[in-house]
Amino acid sequence: MSPRCVRYLIFCFFLVFSTSIFCGTPGTLKWSIRPETSNIPSVAIGKNGIIYATGGPRIKAINPDNGSIIWSFSSGTVVFHASPVILADGSICAAGSDLKLYVVRPDGTLKWSKPDVASFSCEVATNSEGTIFSVISNKLHCLSIDGDIIWTYVADDSAISNPVIGNDGTIFVSGASPRTLYAINPDGTLKWKKTYPWAGGNSYDDPAVLGIPAIGNNGRVYVGDSRGYLREIDGATGNLLYEFWFIDRSSMVYQPVILANGNIIIGCANAAVNRYNAGSNMPVSFFTQGAVTSTPAIGSDGTIYFGVSYQVTYHTYYFYAVSSGTMQEIWKYYVGHQMSSSPAIGKDGTAYVGTQDGYLYAIYIENTDYQKNSPFPKYRHDNYNTANSMYNTYIKCQPSVYNYGNVNLGTK
Repeated sequence: MSPRCVRYLIFCFFLVFSTSIFCGTPGTLKWSIRPETSNIPSVAIGKNGIIYATGGPRIKAINPDNGSIIWSFSSGTVVFHASPVILADGSICAAGSDLKLYVVRPDGTLKWSKPDVASFSCEVATNSEGTIFSVISNKLHCLSIDGDIIWTYVADDSAISNPVIGNDGTIFVSGASPRTLYAINPDGTLKWKKTYPWAGGNSYDDPAVLGIPAIGNNGRVYVGDSRGYLREIDGATGNLLYEFWFIDRSSMVYQPVILANGNIIIGCANAAVNRYNAGSNMPVSFFTQGAVTSTPAIGSDGTIYFGVSYQVTYHTYYFYAVSSGTMQEIWKYYVGHQMSSSPAIGKDGTAYVGTQDGYLYAIYIENTDYQKNSPFPKYRHDNYNTANSMYNTYIKCQPSVYNYGNVNLGTK
């Protein structure tokens, strides 16, 4: 082999593996910026590594190398409180404070907006076909990628959680009524609605509302509540399978994540991250200096990453890396600002996390991806924030009032 060929092969090797070779020391800062003065919710990351962030009056595209803003989109005084979601065509979708849904092209120009279809505080869900599911008040809307309403489901009470797409295309939404969960078929008809009894027969759980669901193995649904209980539910029937609880009944309404081995990780308002093992209702806990009001991310080696928010005394606000196996600290990085944003992991070995006062931090970590075979490894499932546990499949949404036949399932 000629020297030129050898040099070319070496160049290709470094080009392919540069993201892992040139990562910084885990637990150290890559960069931080303050593009806003209000909360930066969980970011989305595109295939090219570009970070998309909301919070404040702008949707922003950010360079992952140095934190510089590539472009920003604004619409007058509209504020974007919810996380951005990347659709199948690469456009970015976010709900505004004016109850409009905004879709912006990858170059930062407006593609379309639609009024009265999205709650300002809720992210949409989307499938691989680009179909959008959004909640507002007591309505769940199904929209095409071009913004046309396909169907609308009207619930008995207001929806309070972001929609999540199950393994068979079912859309799950928690209701405002205590302990109530809806499952909606892909054609917009009700699959089931359940109001669950007090967890453990404890009347303390009476007013509890359910949080954001996550989807585990075999289509099982995991959802915490505001009184410190976590439920395992059969996604097909809505039947309650198991109840988990925490010692002091502190709120666990934050979206859980599920390890490849089926164990569940969830944050707790009383300064803890809990791991629940199958068949054991008491958790293995890691206690933090601050409430964990967000969803951890699971790295490829099983490390979980998360930040903390409210503290009564210390006000230190660390970003943690914890072993999911031992539930022991690996390292922590001092941020100094409250984090209710859930982290996202970039392919360059960086965790991106926002703070409540408008900062975005890029922190070097050990991993360049999420845990393989984890059915739900981060907030909203993936770096596009699709909340789609099917992810690489698509589902055809058809209005139930039309005789289009059965819902079509298939793989792309």
